[in-house]
Formats: sequence, C-alpha cells, structure tokens
Amino acid sequence: MVFQSTHLIVKSSYLCLAFSTSRETLLQKYESMMKQLIILWMLFFASHACADWTKVTANQDISVYIDAQAIQRNKGLVKVKVLVNESKELVVENNRYPYQSFRTYIEYNCKKELQRALSTKWFSESMGEGNVIYQDKHPYAFAQVADGTLGLVVMKRVCKGG
Repeated sequence: MVFQSTHLIVKSSYLCLAFSTSRETLLQKYESMMKQLIILWMLFFASHACADWTKVTANQDISVYIDAQAIQRNKGLVKVKVLVNESKELVVENNRYPYQSFRTYIEYNCKKELQRALSTKWFSESMGEGNVIYQDKHPYAFAQVADGTLGLVVMKRVCKGG
C-alpha cells in the first residue's frame, strides 16, 4: 500500500509539473502576443502622427496643408494628401454633419491641369483630429482646375516638384 500511495504522489506531482509547464508556455505565448500588439499599435499611431503637414496657403477662413512626405508621382500624375482647417465650424452633407477640418486625397494630371478627389474624410476637430464626421470614398472624374482656387495653389506646389 505504501508503494501505491507513493506511486500516486509521483503521478500527481508529474501532472502538476506538466500543468505548470503548459501554463508557463501559455503565459509566454500571451506575453509574446501582447508585445506584438503593442508594437502594432505603436506603428499605427506613429504612422498616423508622422504626417509631415506643410502649410501651402492660409487666410482668415482656412489653412491648407499638404503631406509632403506622402506625395506619389507616376507618369505625369501626382497624388497628394491635403488637410484643410476651417476657422469656424462648417457643415457637410445637406447640413447634417458639422466639421472643423477635412483631409482629402487628390490626384492631379499636371500636364493637362486636371484634378480629382479620390477620397475625403471630415473631422470634428482641427488638423484632422477628433471623430470622423463623414467620409466619401468615391473617386470622382477628373475636372479642370479653376483659376483662383485652392486646388490650383496645391497643384502648382506639387506639380513643380517632379
């Protein structure tokens, strides 16, 4: 009988050892996964916060910026992210969504002086911060860039660089 109870204790210790090893492995995997998630979050926020907003023009009503690091050029076409800050709260989509700023992704045909919006997001705060109030992911057809517009100011700035 003593032998049998010792044998049970040994088996019982073996199960505890096996369980604790399994638990340690799970904890290590969990810690590893958490570290990876933290790194992903840091990369997300770093890329989100790293836009190099360069002021292109401003007046008492608006300030216009471009992300100089994100300009893409391809065979006479230039894509650029544009940020517009409004001095006062405005409204988009039939007066339903008040906003303070918007970011738009614009494509220019520099040779033909054409532009089109690829996507736009409107924000509750200035500098593209706060809540996304409304977004339009619909790319529009190219249209002529009109004289005296902000589109022309931005186009001259981004098209001269390439």
